[in-house]
Amino acid sequence: MDFKMNMKKSLLFVALLGMAGCEGVNWNQVLGGFGVNRMQIVSATYGLNCGAPQGNATSQITKACSSATTKCDYVIDVNALGDPKQGCAKTFEVQYQCSGGPTQTVSVPAEANTKTVTLQCTN
Repeated sequence: MDFKMNMKKSLLFVALLGMAGCEGVNWNQVLGGFGVNRMQIVSATYGLNCGAPQGNATSQITKACSSATTKCDYVIDVNALGDPKQGCAKTFEVQYQCSGGPTQTVSVPAEANTKTVTLQCTN
C-alpha cells in the first residue's frame, strides 16, 4: 500500500515538474504536499520607522535565505542594505511564509544593524 501511495506521489511530482515553465505555480505549496518545508520571503524592510520604502530589504534577505527550508538566521548589515536615513535608529521587519502557509512576521526594534533575525518553519 505504501509503495502504491509513494508511486502516485512520485508520478504526480514528475507531472508537476513538467509544468515548471508555467506561470502561477506555487512551488512552496506543491513541495509542501511532499513533506518538504519551504520558506518564502514575502517582504523585508529596513528602516520603515524612518521613512524607508516598504520592501527595501526583500531581495537581500531572499538571497541569504533562498536555500533555507526550516530556519534562516540573517544578520542585519547596513553595509549590505544601505542606510535609508542617516541619524535615525532603524527597525527591521520580515514577513515570510512556510510551505505556502499563513504569513508570519518577525521584527527587530531599532537599532537593528548588526542584530540577527531568525526565521523558522516548523511542522
